[in-house]
Amino acid sequence: MTDLIANLRDNFGAPPDTSTVKGITRYCEMWIADEAAVNSSELMRSCEAMIKMLSQAIEATESDLEKTGPTHESLADPVERSIQAYERLQETLRELKEVVGAEGRAKAESLLEELRQASDVLHQAQMDMEHWVRQEIPRCPRCGSDEADPCPNCGLQLMYLDPSGGIKVKDASANLPPEFGRLYSAITTIRDGEVSLEKLGTVLPPVEKSVNTFLASVSAARQQNQESQNLEQSEECLREIKAGLELLRATLSSRRITDLQKGWLQVFRSAVELQDIRRSLLEEFGGAEGREIAARERESQTKHDTISLSHEE
Repeated sequence: MTDLIANLRDNFGAPPDTSTVKGITRYCEMWIADEAAVNSSELMRSCEAMIKMLSQAIEATESDLEKTGPTHESLADPVERSIQAYERLQETLRELKEVVGAEGRAKAESLLEELRQASDVLHQAQMDMEHWVRQEIPRCPRCGSDEADPCPNCGLQLMYLDPSGGIKVKDASANLPPEFGRLYSAITTIRDGEVSLEKLGTVLPPVEKSVNTFLASVSAARQQNQESQNLEQSEECLREIKAGLELLRATLSSRRITDLQKGWLQVFRSAVELQDIRRSLLEEFGGAEGREIAARERESQTKHDTISLSHEE
Protein backbone atom coordinates (compact mmCIF):
# COMPACT_ATOMS: atom_id res chain seq x y z
CA MET A 1 0.00 0.00 0.00
CA THR A 2 1.03 3.60 -0.31
CA ASP A 3 2.82 5.68 2.34
CA LEU A 4 -0.44 7.51 2.97
CA ILE A 5 -2.27 4.30 3.81
CA ALA A 6 0.58 3.14 6.03
CA ASN A 7 0.54 6.52 7.76
CA LEU A 8 -3.18 6.29 8.45
CA ARG A 9 -2.70 2.80 9.87
CA ASP A 10 0.34 3.57 12.02
CA ASN A 11 -1.10 6.74 13.49
CA PHE A 12 -3.99 4.96 15.21
CA GLY A 13 -1.73 4.50 18.21
CA ALA A 14 -0.25 7.99 18.18
CA PRO A 15 -0.92 10.62 20.86
CA PRO A 16 -4.29 12.38 20.35
CA ASP A 17 -4.13 15.08 17.68
CA THR A 18 -6.51 16.18 14.98
CA SER A 19 -4.45 14.73 12.12
CA THR A 20 -5.52 11.16 12.99
CA VAL A 21 -8.87 9.41 13.31
CA LYS A 22 -8.07 8.50 16.90
CA GLY A 23 -7.10 12.12 17.58
CA ILE A 24 -10.36 13.40 16.09
CA THR A 25 -12.26 10.92 18.24
CA ARG A 26 -10.50 12.12 21.38
CA TYR A 27 -10.97 15.77 20.38
CA CYS A 28 -14.68 15.14 19.83
CA GLU A 29 -14.98 13.54 23.28
CA MET A 30 -13.56 16.74 24.75
CA TRP A 31 -15.93 18.80 22.62
CA ILE A 32 -18.94 16.78 23.84
CA ALA A 33 -17.76 17.41 27.41
CA ASP A 34 -17.64 21.11 26.49
CA GLU A 35 -14.02 21.47 27.56
CA ALA A 36 -12.58 24.93 27.10
CA ALA A 37 -9.47 23.70 25.26
CA VAL A 38 -11.46 22.66 22.18
CA ASN A 39 -13.79 24.41 19.77
CA SER A 40 -16.31 23.51 17.08
CA SER A 41 -14.47 25.17 14.19
CA GLU A 42 -11.26 23.18 14.79
CA LEU A 43 -13.19 19.93 15.05
CA MET A 44 -15.03 20.67 11.79
CA ARG A 45 -11.77 21.57 10.05
CA SER A 46 -10.18 18.34 11.25
CA CYS A 47 -13.11 16.28 9.97
CA GLU A 48 -12.86 17.93 6.55
CA ALA A 49 -9.10 17.37 6.36
CA MET A 50 -9.47 13.67 7.27
CA ILE A 51 -12.26 13.22 4.70
CA LYS A 52 -9.85 14.45 2.01
CA MET A 53 -7.08 12.16 3.25
CA LEU A 54 -9.42 9.19 3.13
CA SER A 55 -10.42 10.09 -0.43
CA GLN A 56 -6.75 10.00 -1.41
CA ALA A 57 -6.34 6.64 0.35
CA ILE A 58 -9.31 5.17 -1.52
CA GLU A 59 -8.05 6.49 -4.86
CA ALA A 60 -4.53 5.18 -4.22
CA THR A 61 -5.79 1.73 -3.21
CA GLU A 62 -8.11 1.45 -6.20
CA SER A 63 -5.30 2.65 -8.48
CA ASP A 64 -3.03 -0.10 -7.11
CA LEU A 65 -5.72 -2.66 -7.82
CA GLU A 66 -6.16 -1.41 -11.39
CA LYS A 67 -2.41 -1.64 -12.04
CA THR A 68 -2.11 -5.19 -10.78
CA GLY A 69 -5.30 -6.43 -12.41
CA PRO A 70 -7.07 -9.43 -10.83
CA THR A 71 -5.98 -9.82 -7.21
CA HIS A 72 -5.88 -13.20 -5.46
CA GLU A 73 -8.74 -13.59 -3.00
CA SER A 74 -6.35 -13.98 -0.05
CA LEU A 75 -5.30 -10.35 -0.53
CA ALA A 76 -8.44 -9.02 -2.20
CA ASP A 77 -10.50 -9.60 0.95
CA PRO A 78 -8.49 -7.37 3.36
CA VAL A 79 -8.01 -4.74 0.62
CA GLU A 80 -11.78 -4.58 0.01
CA ARG A 81 -12.40 -4.38 3.77
CA SER A 82 -9.95 -1.47 3.95
CA ILE A 83 -11.77 0.42 1.20
CA GLN A 84 -15.12 -0.23 2.89
CA ALA A 85 -13.70 1.04 6.20
CA TYR A 86 -12.35 4.18 4.51
CA GLU A 87 -15.77 4.86 3.00
CA ARG A 88 -17.54 4.27 6.30
CA LEU A 89 -15.13 6.61 8.08
CA GLN A 90 -15.74 9.25 5.44
CA GLU A 91 -19.52 9.00 5.74
CA THR A 92 -19.39 9.18 9.53
CA LEU A 93 -17.02 12.17 9.51
CA ARG A 94 -19.32 14.03 7.11
CA GLU A 95 -22.24 13.46 9.48
CA LEU A 96 -20.10 14.45 12.45
CA LYS A 97 -19.07 17.70 10.77
CA GLU A 98 -22.71 18.66 10.23
CA VAL A 99 -23.66 17.68 13.77
CA VAL A 100 -20.80 19.70 15.26
CA GLY A 101 -21.83 22.71 13.16
CA ALA A 102 -25.32 22.42 14.66
CA GLU A 103 -23.89 22.00 18.19
CA GLY A 104 -25.57 18.58 18.44
CA ARG A 105 -23.52 16.99 21.19
CA ALA A 106 -25.95 14.14 21.89
CA LYS A 107 -25.93 13.01 18.25
CA ALA A 108 -22.14 13.38 18.09
CA GLU A 109 -21.78 10.83 20.88
CA SER A 110 -23.49 8.11 18.82
CA LEU A 111 -21.34 8.98 15.79
CA LEU A 112 -18.21 8.53 17.88
CA GLU A 113 -19.06 4.87 18.39
CA GLU A 114 -19.40 4.45 14.61
CA LEU A 115 -15.98 6.06 14.16
CA ARG A 116 -14.44 3.65 16.65
CA GLN A 117 -16.00 0.63 14.95
CA ALA A 118 -14.85 1.70 11.48
CA SER A 119 -11.36 2.39 12.84
CA ASP A 120 -11.24 -1.11 14.32
CA VAL A 121 -12.31 -2.65 11.00
CA LEU A 122 -9.61 -0.69 9.15
CA HIS A 123 -6.95 -1.58 11.68
CA GLN A 124 -7.77 -5.28 11.44
CA ALA A 125 -7.77 -5.19 7.63
CA GLN A 126 -4.35 -3.51 7.62
CA MET A 127 -3.04 -6.07 10.11
CA ASP A 128 -4.31 -8.87 7.87
CA MET A 129 -2.55 -7.34 4.86
CA GLU A 130 0.70 -7.02 6.79
CA HIS A 131 0.42 -10.65 7.93
CA TRP A 132 -0.23 -11.71 4.32
CA VAL A 133 2.93 -9.97 3.07
CA ARG A 134 5.08 -11.31 5.90
CA GLN A 135 4.14 -14.94 5.36
CA GLU A 136 7.12 -16.97 4.10
CA ILE A 137 5.21 -18.14 1.04
CA PRO A 138 6.30 -17.55 -2.56
CA ARG A 139 3.58 -15.64 -4.38
CA CYS A 140 2.91 -14.21 -7.80
CA PRO A 141 4.35 -10.64 -7.77
CA ARG A 142 1.33 -9.44 -9.78
CA CYS A 143 -1.80 -11.06 -8.35
CA GLY A 144 -0.52 -12.62 -5.11
CA SER A 145 -1.50 -16.21 -5.92
CA ASP A 146 0.51 -19.06 -4.38
CA GLU A 147 -1.40 -21.88 -6.07
CA ALA A 148 1.05 -22.91 -8.82
CA ASP A 149 4.51 -22.01 -10.12
CA PRO A 150 4.52 -20.30 -12.51
CA CYS A 151 1.26 -18.48 -11.79
CA PRO A 152 -1.41 -19.97 -14.10
CA ASN A 153 -3.10 -16.58 -14.50
CA CYS A 154 -0.11 -14.25 -14.92
CA GLY A 155 2.58 -16.63 -16.18
CA LEU A 156 5.11 -15.26 -13.65
CA GLN A 157 7.49 -17.22 -11.45
CA LEU A 158 6.51 -17.03 -7.79
CA MET A 159 8.66 -14.90 -5.49
CA TYR A 160 8.94 -14.11 -1.78
CA LEU A 161 7.54 -10.61 -1.32
CA ASP A 162 9.36 -7.80 0.47
CA PRO A 163 7.49 -6.97 3.72
CA SER A 164 9.41 -3.70 4.08
CA GLY A 165 7.93 -2.31 0.88
CA GLY A 166 11.34 -1.48 -0.59
CA ILE A 167 14.74 -0.11 0.39
CA LYS A 168 14.85 3.62 1.02
CA VAL A 169 17.71 5.59 -0.49
CA LYS A 170 18.41 9.18 -1.39
CA ASP A 171 17.88 10.37 -4.94
CA ALA A 172 20.92 9.74 -7.11
CA SER A 173 21.84 9.25 -10.74
CA ALA A 174 24.75 7.85 -12.71
CA ASN A 175 25.79 7.65 -16.35
CA LEU A 176 26.05 3.92 -16.94
CA PRO A 177 26.59 1.75 -20.04
CA PRO A 178 23.43 0.57 -21.85
CA GLU A 179 23.65 -2.96 -20.42
CA PHE A 180 23.18 -1.49 -16.93
CA GLY A 181 20.09 0.33 -18.15
CA ARG A 182 18.62 -2.92 -19.43
CA LEU A 183 19.41 -4.59 -16.10
CA TYR A 184 17.71 -1.79 -14.16
CA SER A 185 14.65 -1.95 -16.40
CA ALA A 186 14.40 -5.71 -15.91
CA ILE A 187 14.71 -5.41 -12.13
CA THR A 188 11.96 -2.79 -11.82
CA THR A 189 9.56 -4.70 -14.07
CA ILE A 190 10.22 -7.96 -12.20
CA ARG A 191 9.64 -6.24 -8.87
CA ASP A 192 6.40 -4.68 -10.14
CA GLY A 193 5.11 -7.98 -11.50
CA GLU A 194 5.27 -6.93 -15.16
CA VAL A 195 7.70 -9.64 -16.31
CA SER A 196 8.85 -12.97 -14.89
CA LEU A 197 12.03 -13.45 -12.85
CA GLU A 198 13.47 -15.45 -15.75
CA LYS A 199 14.15 -12.12 -17.51
CA LEU A 200 16.93 -11.43 -15.02
CA GLY A 201 18.95 -14.36 -16.36
CA THR A 202 19.06 -12.82 -19.85
CA VAL A 203 20.23 -9.33 -18.86
CA LEU A 204 22.80 -10.22 -16.18
CA PRO A 205 25.54 -11.83 -18.37
CA PRO A 206 26.42 -8.68 -20.41
CA VAL A 207 26.79 -6.64 -17.21
CA GLU A 208 28.84 -9.34 -15.51
CA LYS A 209 31.12 -9.55 -18.55
CA SER A 210 31.57 -5.78 -18.66
CA VAL A 211 32.42 -5.57 -14.94
CA ASN A 212 34.80 -8.57 -15.05
CA THR A 213 36.66 -7.11 -18.04
CA PHE A 214 37.02 -3.71 -16.38
CA LEU A 215 38.07 -5.33 -13.09
CA ALA A 216 40.76 -7.41 -14.82
CA SER A 217 42.23 -4.34 -16.50
CA VAL A 218 42.21 -2.32 -13.28
CA SER A 219 43.81 -5.18 -11.32
CA ALA A 220 46.54 -5.49 -13.96
CA ALA A 221 47.18 -1.74 -13.88
CA ARG A 222 47.42 -1.86 -10.08
CA GLN A 223 50.27 -4.34 -10.26
CA GLN A 224 52.24 -1.79 -12.25
CA ASN A 225 51.05 1.27 -10.29
CA GLN A 226 50.72 0.10 -6.71
CA GLU A 227 50.81 3.62 -5.31
CA SER A 228 47.75 4.79 -7.24
CA GLN A 229 44.92 5.46 -4.84
CA ASN A 230 42.47 5.89 -7.74
CA LEU A 231 43.22 2.39 -9.02
CA GLU A 232 42.84 0.94 -5.53
CA GLN A 233 39.46 2.64 -5.05
CA SER A 234 38.35 1.58 -8.52
CA GLU A 235 39.15 -2.04 -7.78
CA GLU A 236 37.21 -1.86 -4.50
CA CYS A 237 34.18 -0.36 -6.25
CA LEU A 238 34.25 -2.95 -9.00
CA ARG A 239 34.43 -5.77 -6.48
CA GLU A 240 31.41 -4.26 -4.70
CA ILE A 241 29.55 -4.11 -8.01
CA LYS A 242 30.50 -7.73 -8.67
CA ALA A 243 29.21 -8.75 -5.22
CA GLY A 244 25.93 -6.97 -5.96
CA LEU A 245 25.64 -8.79 -9.27
CA GLU A 246 26.24 -12.10 -7.48
CA LEU A 247 23.37 -11.29 -5.11
CA LEU A 248 21.18 -10.51 -8.11
CA ARG A 249 22.08 -13.83 -9.69
CA ALA A 250 21.30 -15.58 -6.40
CA THR A 251 17.78 -14.19 -6.71
CA LEU A 252 17.17 -16.65 -9.54
CA SER A 253 17.25 -19.43 -6.95
CA SER A 254 16.26 -17.60 -3.73
CA ARG A 255 13.22 -16.00 -5.42
CA ARG A 256 13.40 -13.14 -2.89
CA ILE A 257 12.49 -9.62 -3.93
CA THR A 258 14.65 -8.38 -1.05
CA ASP A 259 17.70 -9.99 -2.72
CA LEU A 260 16.71 -8.37 -6.00
CA GLN A 261 16.51 -4.92 -4.45
CA LYS A 262 19.58 -5.21 -2.23
CA GLY A 263 21.67 -6.54 -5.12
CA TRP A 264 20.72 -3.66 -7.39
CA LEU A 265 21.23 -1.10 -4.62
CA GLN A 266 24.78 -2.38 -4.05
CA VAL A 267 25.50 -2.29 -7.79
CA PHE A 268 24.10 1.20 -8.20
CA ARG A 269 25.73 2.82 -5.18
CA SER A 270 29.14 1.48 -6.16
CA ALA A 271 28.58 2.57 -9.77
CA VAL A 272 27.83 6.12 -8.61
CA GLU A 273 31.07 6.12 -6.61
CA LEU A 274 33.02 4.63 -9.51
CA GLN A 275 31.75 7.35 -11.83
CA ASP A 276 33.84 10.03 -10.09
CA ILE A 277 36.85 7.75 -9.64
CA ARG A 278 36.81 6.99 -13.37
CA ARG A 279 37.28 10.68 -14.12
CA SER A 280 40.18 10.80 -11.71
CA LEU A 281 41.71 7.84 -13.55
CA LEU A 282 41.35 9.67 -16.85
CA GLU A 283 43.16 12.65 -15.35
CA GLU A 284 45.88 10.44 -13.82
CA PHE A 285 46.59 8.14 -16.76
CA GLY A 286 44.90 9.65 -19.82
CA GLY A 287 47.29 12.50 -20.46
CA ALA A 288 45.99 15.71 -22.01
CA GLU A 289 43.15 13.91 -23.78
CA GLY A 290 42.05 12.17 -20.58
CA ARG A 291 42.08 15.41 -18.63
CA GLU A 292 40.02 17.09 -21.32
CA ILE A 293 37.43 14.28 -21.31
CA ALA A 294 37.17 14.35 -17.50
CA ALA A 295 36.76 18.13 -17.45
CA ARG A 296 34.09 18.00 -20.14
CA GLU A 297 32.16 15.31 -18.29
CA ARG A 298 32.27 17.22 -15.03
CA GLU A 299 31.05 20.42 -16.68
CA SER A 300 28.08 18.85 -18.39
CA GLN A 301 26.90 15.34 -17.62
CA THR A 302 25.02 13.84 -20.51
CA LYS A 303 21.58 12.43 -19.79
CA HIS A 304 22.08 9.59 -22.24
CA ASP A 305 21.74 6.21 -20.55
CA THR A 306 21.23 7.89 -17.16
CA ILE A 307 19.54 5.83 -14.45
CA SER A 308 17.90 7.74 -11.61
CA LEU A 309 17.11 5.98 -8.36
CA SER A 310 14.16 7.32 -6.40
CA HIS A 311 13.13 6.79 -2.74
CA GLU A 312 11.17 3.68 -3.53
CA GLU A 313 14.18 1.72 -4.79
